[in-house]
Amino acid sequence: MSELEGRRPQIRDDSRVRILTLATKARQALGLPAKAIDWPKLYDKVYHEYAQGRAESEVDWENIVADCKLENPATHATLKWMAGLAAAVIVLGSVVFAWYQETRYRTLDKRLKLLTVKQETQYGTLDRQFKLLTVTVDVLKQQNDLLQQKNEALQKQVEKVAAFQEETRQLVATTQKKLEQRIVQLQREDEALKTLIAQFTTQPRLLLALQDTQEVVTVDSKGTVLLAGEVMLPSSPSQAVFDFVTRGTVTGSPDMTQLRGEATRGELRSIRSAKQKKPVPISPVLTAVRSTTPTLRWKATHGTQKYQVTISNSNDEIIWQGHAGTQPQVAVPTDILQHGWVYFWQVEVFMDEQSRLSPIVGFWVLDMETLSEVEAAELSYPNSALVLASVYKAHGLHEEALVQLERLADMNPTSPLVQVMLNNVRRQLGRVEG
Repeated sequence: MSELEGRRPQIRDDSRVRILTLATKARQALGLPAKAIDWPKLYDKVYHEYAQGRAESEVDWENIVADCKLENPATHATLKWMAGLAAAVIVLGSVVFAWYQETRYRTLDKRLKLLTVKQETQYGTLDRQFKLLTVTVDVLKQQNDLLQQKNEALQKQVEKVAAFQEETRQLVATTQKKLEQRIVQLQREDEALKTLIAQFTTQPRLLLALQDTQEVVTVDSKGTVLLAGEVMLPSSPSQAVFDFVTRGTVTGSPDMTQLRGEATRGELRSIRSAKQKKPVPISPVLTAVRSTTPTLRWKATHGTQKYQVTISNSNDEIIWQGHAGTQPQVAVPTDILQHGWVYFWQVEVFMDEQSRLSPIVGFWVLDMETLSEVEAAELSYPNSALVLASVYKAHGLHEEALVQLERLADMNPTSPLVQVMLNNVRRQLGRVEG
């Protein structure tokens, strides 16, 4: 009976005993042995009745048992044999399953041991990485401390720069006040010169008689200039001489506004550089030059390891940098400068493992047409220091004009007018205080 029950359809466990009880009562009422009943079929029918919604009291048990009667009892023996075979298969399957489980357990045990070894290896690796990270963190802490120290040093430098800016601001204010006073003084001198010119406008009067290179040169109120041998100077150079003598400048001379802005800043930085042993440019400064390969000169600084010179154009583009060793001068190579261009230059001195910059100063190179005019005047008046000084001044060659005026001053040591012209050119070059 239990073998047949094991083959029944899926009926709830709590219903199986009840179905077996009720079906057994019906079987006994019909006088049928248990072996004559097809129990799986009976279970199916009863389950079908339950599925139709009928209660056990509404099921016709005797009719179901009669329908499930086996025609040949020998079939039941066959089924019993098959059930035994199935049980043997189940036992064999259980043995095989047990063997499989044992084999799987051993495999899993091996894997577990391998995993344990792997975990220990990974743990060792992680431990080494942790120690390495600890060392790295210590190094980063040291670097952070170093950066903090550098930051503090930079902060102190910022404070020094702020103090220097304040000092510079005060110095600029003082210098500006001096410049304003000088402008007022020059305006007064200009008015006086205009008055003097007006007095001599009606009739020519002798304004100046100077000892030139060979003989006396005279200039009257009409602008007539007589050279040695009563030779009258032509109108163009005469006008230059007359302007220079009466106004201290020459009409049509180059505009120095751009270079004077740099010169003013350079003057302020020169005052500061005197305390810090900075190089001071000497030549060319605020003047024109003829050659495209001039020699740049500056005041030597004691303890210098080397000098570096930088040249830029008026567009703030660096066009050349060169080293001068420890010599306070350097010649500009060819193919660097061009005629007719304005340039700025600066010296950087390296000493005591530091570098210091000079003020930025400017000059310009004469264009070819102007250079031809200057050379023509030199050929025509080689022996007149006054004429050459006026021509040089008219074309911005202030350093060459200064040389001629110094010659003229040596020949006329008591002439206040020569001293005025000489001081005007020196002031133009920034070599005297305004």
